[in-house]
Amino acid sequence: MSLPPHELEARKRSIAGVFDRGAGTYDQVGVDFFAPAARDVVARAALRPGERVLDIGTGRGAVLFAAADAVGAQGRAVGIDISSRMAELTQAEAAARGLENVTAMQGDAEQPEFADGSFDAVLAGLAIFFLPDPAAALRRYAALLKPGGRVAFSTFGDPDANFEAAMRAIGRHVRDNMPNRDERQGPFGSPAGIRQIVTANGFAEPVIDEVSYESRFADTDHWMSWVWSHGGRWTLERVPQESLDEATQAAKAAFEAARTPEGDYAIRTELRFTVARRAAD
Repeated sequence: MSLPPHELEARKRSIAGVFDRGAGTYDQVGVDFFAPAARDVVARAALRPGERVLDIGTGRGAVLFAAADAVGAQGRAVGIDISSRMAELTQAEAAARGLENVTAMQGDAEQPEFADGSFDAVLAGLAIFFLPDPAAALRRYAALLKPGGRVAFSTFGDPDANFEAAMRAIGRHVRDNMPNRDERQGPFGSPAGIRQIVTANGFAEPVIDEVSYESRFADTDHWMSWVWSHGGRWTLERVPQESLDEATQAAKAAFEAARTPEGDYAIRTELRFTVARRAAD
């Protein structure tokens, strides 16, 4: 995607604002979703002790901290996030854990400001599809990697039907022309699209596989707090304030279909994992 500079910056400010406002609860509401997915990104990257890793869209550090464990004290894990609040909270968490091999900072995930050849791996957990120009971002990641370095990232596969029905109930209250949820991943919405954008922008043929994760919620309020805590906030904030209660109740009603025989609620989220080596010079 090629946007005029003013529109590109406006898009980035909008993304930063959403995640600044959600940073306090992001991955903090008692739902085991980001951590297992992050571990699987790191496992596929096959990190080795002593390597240097860049985690883009680091959030509250799920991928970053798993990467730091993998590279050990002699390695380095650097996380950047467009949200300054996310970066601040994640750096504080790293300090609280005593992780001297971790740095989290505010930064532009499309154009990370590091020297070429600085990293052995670039990782991205459920982040790359937020970027206004992901092709440019991939070219930059290729430049940041050492020879033989690799990129590893996760994106969404087929959605959970009950989650999607509940989010559509919210979306019906949005006034502006919001794209359908299945269109928002752009080229990352299919394995073919992923292969095309990866191989056209500095990387060799990728390996792509899929994993399904179950997430459980105590009740519909718990589910709604989770939606507010992550990228779903982007949809909720577009509902006019006078319609928000109605939209929330409609979403909860739709989500009742996710109730389990045990009385809680469950969804299954399919994620795609992509790993690709930097193309040979």
